[in-house]
Amino acid sequence: MHELSLFAQVPAARHAQALNILAGLAAMQPSAIFTRHIVFQPHKAATDPSQISKKKASGPQQPQQLALIQLMTTLSRDDFGRDDDHCEGNPADTAMGGTETTDRQPSGTNESQWSTRIQEIPEPETKTIVLRKVIEESIPAQGIKQYLDDSKNIKFINEYFTEGHRFIRGDIILHLHRVLVAKPQPDTNAPRTTLPPLEELILLDGSGAFVLETTVRIEDRSKPTLVSAATEQLLALKNELKGSIDLRVPERLSMDTRVRDTQ
Repeated sequence: MHELSLFAQVPAARHAQALNILAGLAAMQPSAIFTRHIVFQPHKAATDPSQISKKKASGPQQPQQLALIQLMTTLSRDDFGRDDDHCEGNPADTAMGGTETTDRQPSGTNESQWSTRIQEIPEPETKTIVLRKVIEESIPAQGIKQYLDDSKNIKFINEYFTEGHRFIRGDIILHLHRVLVAKPQPDTNAPRTTLPPLEELILLDGSGAFVLETTVRIEDRSKPTLVSAATEQLLALKNELKGSIDLRVPERLSMDTRVRDTQ
């Protein structure tokens, strides 16, 4: 899968205005969303299932560049500050400090959903939008502990949270959010086993500014018509928001997720 994106920074003072603009644009009410991101460094490259048959057909491949892995789950406001005691007997949830509730997911499911995400560095040839390969894979809640125990293949780096709102307009996903981090803990070699209270999290950007990420996903990068259609949608949105929200392409190297040190 590939993602085409544009980004904008929204000052905290204009957050309410931006929400109203996006709600009108998408013709939907804001959907609040909290996400936990746990970052790992892999010791070997991940395999993209969609590329296996292509590799066999094309012969030997060059070694893949390692990229950071994110383990993610969606949270509700009530999930923050909860202790392991709430999920006693569930080793997967206990390891992550999560709980099984009816309001964990905005969609109303009663089981935590986890996924891994790998983002490659954006392609250098595209200048008007960000175009990069993304590999995502769902992981059942009961498989999380086994995933975390795989120290031979991954190493914990850090974790953070995002808070924001998500909108959908046609094929475009609009995510207005900001990053929150927890106070340092003594043992930094593993993810937290208890989520900190929401009010104790610290803004990564002290100004409180939000980031608007607008994204279109395509399955087949090799089809120019798909890339062109997705690009046109994003550029049309950029033009529509001109004067209120300035969508742009960030510096490519600021989005570099490649692993430098594999020791």
